Amino acid sequence: MCVLDAMPDTAAATRMRFVLSFAYSTGLRRVELCGAFTDDVQEHYAGPELGTIRLLRVVGKRAKERFVPLIRWRST
Repeated sequence: MCVLDAMPDTAAATRMRFVLSFAYSTGLRRVELCGAFTDDVQEHYAGPELGTIRLLRVVGKRAKERFVPLIRWRST
């Protein structure tokens, strides 16, 4: 992640940091990442311990549908 920290503090660099971090944390392939839309995010109740979680619906290889859990980001 040293490369991400070395990027300049511009809007384009911030967007690139997000895209790379998102792709790395979710394990999405390039085509899956480019095909993701906000409408593909669904909320599901996962019980009293986890509460409501968000899942990203992804259509991958051979038109196979899968759901990728999205972690909660906290600003520091």
